[in-house]
Amino acid sequence: MERNFRSRCQYLVVVFAILKGSGTFGENSYRNLAEDVSCGLIANPFTKTPRILGGIAANEREFPFLASIQDSDGKHFCSGFIVKEQYLLTAAHCFIDTLFGSNSYKDYQILAGSNNWDQRGNGSNLFKISKIIIHPEYSYFKPNVENDIAILKIDRRVRWSSQVQPICLASPERRDPQFGVTAGWGIRSKAANMKEWMKDTRLHKVSLPIWRNSACQLEYRKDGINWNTKSSHICAGYQGSEKDTCQGDSGSPLLVVDGNGRRVAFGIVSVGEGCATKLPGIYTRISSFIPWIEENSR
Repeated sequence: MERNFRSRCQYLVVVFAILKGSGTFGENSYRNLAEDVSCGLIANPFTKTPRILGGIAANEREFPFLASIQDSDGKHFCSGFIVKEQYLLTAAHCFIDTLFGSNSYKDYQILAGSNNWDQRGNGSNLFKISKIIIHPEYSYFKPNVENDIAILKIDRRVRWSSQVQPICLASPERRDPQFGVTAGWGIRSKAANMKEWMKDTRLHKVSLPIWRNSACQLEYRKDGINWNTKSSHICAGYQGSEKDTCQGDSGSPLLVVDGNGRRVAFGIVSVGEGCATKLPGIYTRISSFIPWIEENSR
């Protein structure tokens, strides 16, 4: 794995985290954008442990809000997560080419309702992207990579089922948790090449500790890396561990589980310095964008 500073989309690893919160969740700690169903309540519970370590296969219907974003050849390259009947959130850098006039996204597809990105049927759904809204202040130049968030509108409404559900979004009142669980279809080994990665199409999950932003920035500076950690960021990851997000995980949510078992998206996989290094990954803090998300998903 190279040590160059790259987006998680370029590394194609889906960081999908479920954070076991350190604070108490109240009714104001999350937002439900879905109009006709409760968010984040899953029939198939997560493994009963606050720390699921080391990339294990996810259970069926464990992450029904997660979707695979696929190119014109049907190959997974980023993730998104369902927040409303016709809307998903993802990382802006997954669609950075649209900033330069490209409309290639019209040939892409989104697969929802499957733990395997190359399997269709059995309750899964394929959608086309009808509109992409990238945050107007998205910056992709280091050291100020920020506002890495985009809204995807799909060509029709999803049909809710045990395999397709919306996730809640963390509100600004929510305190940072201590740990999270990530899940995605990205690379599972730093030694894996593209061909090997594409052979394993199953969804996997792993837990990650959450850092204080000040400690995160200090660690980057100690390593000689010019990076500005903003209040709209979250840092997560182990030091010197094989557990991390990587290529193919961009756009996945970082999640918490509240006291009622409700899944709440807290962050979005964004950027990092390599994969599974001594430095944490950088995530977009969803609570910083709630008004923008609500305004643009109507």
